[in-house]
Amino acid sequence: MTAGASPDPAGSGSEFPADFSADLSVDPASGFLAPVSRGSSSGSGAAVAAMALTRLGDSCFQPQAAPGEYLDCSALVQWCYERLGASVPRTAADQAKYCQEHFLTIPRSQLQCGDLIFWSFEKNGRFQNISHTGIYAGDGKIIDASYSRSQVVYRDLYDPEKIVMCGRIPVKQ
Repeated sequence: MTAGASPDPAGSGSEFPADFSADLSVDPASGFLAPVSRGSSSGSGAAVAAMALTRLGDSCFQPQAAPGEYLDCSALVQWCYERLGASVPRTAADQAKYCQEHFLTIPRSQLQCGDLIFWSFEKNGRFQNISHTGIYAGDGKIIDASYSRSQVVYRDLYDPEKIVMCGRIPVKQ
């Protein structure tokens, strides 16, 4: 992995922003790197983002996605939440549907670290045509499995006009 900005055709952002270290600190309770957010955030949300950060640079390849090996966007989410005691469905569309059915959707204006963001990039016949998910890391950043880079990345939130919904799934700490 290289530090610094490198453009992503799927969005504006980079593997690591130039000031990446300023956005992270070590959480004394867990020992994991955690995003530093200037807004309010629940401790469990920070734990979700911290868990996702442990997978930065891991390969992602949708046809072979399996949380222990290759990841795709929803396998990353599922892996993080399962390690924190929450069971979530496997696909991005099913994760969004789960949020809606369990009254866990939130307005985009209330995003906090660890919340899920769901995008629709094309009509696909799935729930609300959702095709991608990422974990909000605070301060306009996300952690997701980037198809264009074939790895898990930390980058600027992109394509806000294609965001379909956001959700907050509680975890045990």
